[in-house]
Amino acid sequence: MAMPVKESKIKLGLSLQQQIPITVNDTTLMIGRIEYLLCPEELIQDNGYIDLDLINNVGIGGLNRYYSLDLMAEFPYARRKNVPDFQKDEEK
Repeated sequence: MAMPVKESKIKLGLSLQQQIPITVNDTTLMIGRIEYLLCPEELIQDNGYIDLDLINNVGIGGLNRYYSLDLMAEFPYARRKNVPDFQKDEEK
């Protein structure tokens, strides 16, 4: 298991469980098991979510693009019984 980034306020440790080759773009999907998650208590909301707005962190897209993280909206958890019937919507 690799060491977490020292400056990061949230630290996540994974162990490799599986590697799945993706031949269409010659990449590999890596699947890991969370072994530990270290997060300051003040970041954890009453509902158990981590408030990423409080840590001024960044996210990564691809290999070399970094983005700031700001909560834009929150939606209900996706469940099969709540999937909209898009065909009915198109008939209107």
